Amino acid sequence: MDFEWSHLTFASRVVPECTPKLYHYSHNEHILLMEYLDNHQTMRNMLIQGHQCSGLDIKISNYLVQTLHQSSPHHLSPNDVDELIKHYTNNSELCSVTETVIFKEPYQSECPSNCWTKNSKELDDLIHQIQSNALIRSTVSSLLNQFRTQKQSVVHGDLHTGSIMVRSDTGSVVVIDPEFAFYGPSSFDIGLLLANLFIAFIAQRAYPGDRRSYAKWIGALVVGIWNQFKIQFKNLQYSDQYLDDLFVSSLKFASLEVIRRVIGMASCGEMLAIEDETQRARCECVMLLFGTRLLLCEQDGNFSYNIQNVVDVLEQF
Repeated sequence: MDFEWSHLTFASRVVPECTPKLYHYSHNEHILLMEYLDNHQTMRNMLIQGHQCSGLDIKISNYLVQTLHQSSPHHLSPNDVDELIKHYTNNSELCSVTETVIFKEPYQSECPSNCWTKNSKELDDLIHQIQSNALIRSTVSSLLNQFRTQKQSVVHGDLHTGSIMVRSDTGSVVVIDPEFAFYGPSSFDIGLLLANLFIAFIAQRAYPGDRRSYAKWIGALVVGIWNQFKIQFKNLQYSDQYLDDLFVSSLKFASLEVIRRVIGMASCGEMLAIEDETQRARCECVMLLFGTRLLLCEQDGNFSYNIQNVVDVLEQF
C-alpha cells in the first residue's frame, strides 16, 4: 500500500484533476482514505455498456504526459531520479506478480493457472502456435528484460480500463489503484491502456445490437490518446526518435496484455460479458491474431509509426 500511496500523492500533485482527493494514510494500520467517487463507473463498464464520455482522449493523454514526464530523467535531476528508483525498487513483490502474469505463464503450455474458452479447436491451435513459436518467445524475453531494466518514469503499472473511473455526464476521469507502481519503461503504461481499448473494440462485435459505430468511437479514442500524447511530448522536447521507439515499445507491451487476457489466469470483463461461448472464442481468436501482429510490429510495414494504421489493421480482423 506504500507504493499506491506514493503514486497517488505524486499524481495528485502533477495531475490533480485525474486523481482522487486523498485524506489519510497509515502504514502501520494499512489504511488509505480517499475521495468517494460518487456516480462514477469504471471505464471498462462504460465500454461494455456502449456509453461515451466527452474529452476522454485529452484527459487520459494528459494524465500519461504529466505522470510519465514529471517523473522522468528528462525533467528531474539525477539525484531525484535515483531516489525514485531506490524507493520503487522495494515494490519488487508486485513487479514479480506482473512478470509472472504477463511475461511468463501465458507462454508456458503446462501452466495450471492458464485458462481460456474451451471447445474451440481454432483457439486451442492458436494458443499452441503462440506457445511453441521461438520468435514470439524470444521477443517476449526481450520485453521482460526491458520491463526490468529500462528506467524512464514512475509508471502506474496496472493502467487498464478497470483502473480508470469516469462520469459520462460530467466528463470526470479519475485514475485509481496504482499499487503496482514502479520505476520503469514509460511504454508499459501506454501499452496496457491501449491493449484494453483494443480488447473493448474487438468485444463490440459480440454484444447485442449494432455496435459498429461505437467500435469506431473506441478506435478514434485510441488515435486521439496517442496523438494528443505525442503532441505534448514533442512540445516537451522529446525527439522524434524517442517517440518512435516509445510507440513501438507501447505496441509490444500492448500485445502481451492482449495475449495474456486470453491465455492467462485473469480474463477481462469485456470477454466475460459475452455469454455465448462460440462468439467469445471467436473474439479471443481475434485478440490472439491481432496481439501477435502487434508483438512482431517491427516486421510489419503496415504500422509505420502511425496509430491510425494500427486501428485500420484492427478493423480488418
